[in-house]
Parts: sequence; C-alpha cells; structure tokens
Amino acid sequence: MKLSELAHWRSLCLRLVAMLALWLVLTEGSAQNLWFGLITAVIATWVSLIVVRPSTIRWRPVPALVFIPYFLRRSLLGGIDVAMRAFSPHMHLEPTLRSYQLRLQRPPQQAFLAWIITLSPGTSSVELSDGQLTVHLLDQELLSEPALRALEAKVTKLFHDP
Repeated sequence: MKLSELAHWRSLCLRLVAMLALWLVLTEGSAQNLWFGLITAVIATWVSLIVVRPSTIRWRPVPALVFIPYFLRRSLLGGIDVAMRAFSPHMHLEPTLRSYQLRLQRPPQQAFLAWIITLSPGTSSVELSDGQLTVHLLDQELLSEPALRALEAKVTKLFHDP
C-alpha cells in the first residue's frame, strides 16, 4: 500500500471517528437514533474528504499538545492587548502590512503558520506566495521578526519531516 493510500485511509478513519464522537456529544451519548448518527457521520466524513483532501503530512503528537497551551495563552494575551487598545481613549494603533520571507519550506507548514497568525488577535495573513507571507497588523509591534521566527520554529516541530 502506498503512503498516499495509507494517509487516505488513516484520514478517513480518523474523520469518521471524530464525526461519530461529535454526534455522541451533541446527543449527550443517547443510543436512540444512533443509526441516524452513523449515516450522518458517514455523509459528513465523505463531504470532508472532498472539501479537505487527505495529505501525507504527519503531526508529532507531543509537540502538538505542547503547542495548544502556548497558542491559547498567546491568543488570550493578544486579545487582552487588542481590547485594551480598542477601549483606550487614545487608541494607540498603527496598522501596517509587513512581509516575511519564511524559512519553512513545505507549503502545508507555511499555510498552517499563516492560519495560526490569522487566529492571533490583531493580525491577519493577507497573502502567502512563494514562501513569502504578508501580514496585516493592527499595530506595528504586534508581530516582530523575532516573534515570527519563534512561532515558525514551534510550527516546524509540529510536523514530521517528509
């Protein structure tokens, strides 16, 4: 079996289990109408495979678990900072566009970094092209070059090398 076929089957199984788990959470674990949940999970899995194609990217579980609290903390602190700026009578904002040449080589890793940046308060990834990421910043100081490099290093640890 090829690696791409294995990735496809692994993705299919994980998604189906996730859809069934979601169904059980939404129905509070009720066994009533479980057959309907199974049909719904199969359809949702099929649609998800069409919308988001399986890939051969493999995550490293431990760094991923370590990354979650880091990201949540960063999001919380960033959200507080943006809220303080928004409610401040002097509203210190200096919006800007900044471009970064990424060190990440693989497009899926670059895209993940762009998504993570967009989920951070006060920042929005505008364009990702040929390894160059353009970010809109609510304030020039929200994402410094060293901060981006640190985030990029964390993202690098999340993936297995090809």
